[in-house]
Amino acid sequence: MYHEHFGFFTSPFSLSPHLQFLYRSSAFEETMAHLVYGIEGGEEIMLITGEIGTGKTLALKKLTNHISSSYSVALINITQVDFKELLKLFLVELGIEPQPGADRADLLIALQAHIARLAADGMRCLLIVDEAQNMNAEILEGVRLLANIGPADSQVLQIILSGQPGLRGRIDQPELLQLRQRIRVHYHLSALDETETRAYIDHRLKVAGASRQIFRGDAVSRVHQICGGIPRL
Repeated sequence: MYHEHFGFFTSPFSLSPHLQFLYRSSAFEETMAHLVYGIEGGEEIMLITGEIGTGKTLALKKLTNHISSSYSVALINITQVDFKELLKLFLVELGIEPQPGADRADLLIALQAHIARLAADGMRCLLIVDEAQNMNAEILEGVRLLANIGPADSQVLQIILSGQPGLRGRIDQPELLQLRQRIRVHYHLSALDETETRAYIDHRLKVAGASRQIFRGDAVSRVHQICGGIPRL
C-alpha cells in the first residue's frame, strides 16, 4: 500500500548501500577524486574518514567498480580480528585459499607470491579495509608493513584504510609514526548541507519511482536539522 500510494517500485530509503541510489554530493566527488588520485599516483596507503552513515562504504564500492581490470582487489569490513585473521580474510578475498594450519609467515608468503604473479603480469593489488577504526596499533602497524611487499621499483600493493573519525586519532599515536608518514592522501567525508539534503531526498525518491514532489520545503529543513546532514539518518 505504501509503495503503491507514492508510486514506488522499491523502498527509497533502505539502509543497504545500493549503488543505484548513489547521490554524488560534493563531498562524495571529493572523496572519489582523492582515492583515484592516490591509486593512479601509486600511493602506498590512503585514508578516508567520516562519521557513521556519511557514505564511506558506498564510495569504496563505487571505487571498486571504477578502477581498471588491471587490479586485483580485496575489500574487507570485518576488522575485530588479529593480524593473522586479517591476512586470511585478504587472501580469501583475493581468491587464495589459505593452507590448513598456516601460520602468519605462511600467509605472508602466500600473499607475497600473489603480488609477484601480479607484478609479472603488469597488474597491481588493492587492499581495502573498511571499519578500520576497530584495529589496534599492532594490527595497523602490520598493515603498514604489508605495503613493503612487492618489487622495490614499483608500488604493486596499495592500501586504503577507511573508518570513523577516531581512526585519524588512532593513527596519530606516537608508535604509529611510520604509518602516518606513509599516508599522503587523506580525505574526511563530511555531512550534507541543507541544499544537498534536499537534493539527496529528491534523488532517492525519483530513483525509487516517485513522479511528484512528496516533502514540503519546511519538512526537508526539519529533516536536515534532526539528522545533521548524515545520509543514513
